Amino acid sequence: MKKRYLFALFIVLLFVSCIKNDMKLLIMDESTKNFLNSIIVCKNYNAKIIDKNGYWIIENASEEMLVDILIIIRLKLDISANNIANVNTTRTFEGGPFIRQYLKITPGNGIEIAKDTSALTRFVWDPTHPDAIKTGAKEGYVELPNVDVVTEKVALEAYGRLYSAIAEYLKENYNVYVL
Repeated sequence: MKKRYLFALFIVLLFVSCIKNDMKLLIMDESTKNFLNSIIVCKNYNAKIIDKNGYWIIENASEEMLVDILIIIRLKLDISANNIANVNTTRTFEGGPFIRQYLKITPGNGIEIAKDTSALTRFVWDPTHPDAIKTGAKEGYVELPNVDVVTEKVALEAYGRLYSAIAEYLKENYNVYVL
């Protein structure tokens, strides 16, 4: 009797693990799909994202891959929160205002935190500010960071939802609980 039970349990576990290989996500924008795809390519996972009737399906999604994606999303969320926290920082150790940071994912270099030097800093008229420019054409202006709070909050919301969806999937299918 015990042998039949163990054999039946083995068959059920094998069937469930086959079901778990594909993860169905409702992703609203192309940038989120590109972000996930860049992680898959960067880490050389044997998975791909395909579109089926408005749902993005990650085929061959492994537990290890999904946990790695969660770690990277958490880093992305922390970077966005840091950008919002420094929206008014006018003086850094390097000199000048805070420069917006972002997560750069490349197949050759991996994952790194980079500074967004392409976006321009803002100038606000405040001659009484201690960091106001003292001489020149921009005298009396304060140079503020190149952080757009709305963009950062939208990123926090979108990637927060993605994090929650993957965490819920891991909980339901792999019995992995993520905080």
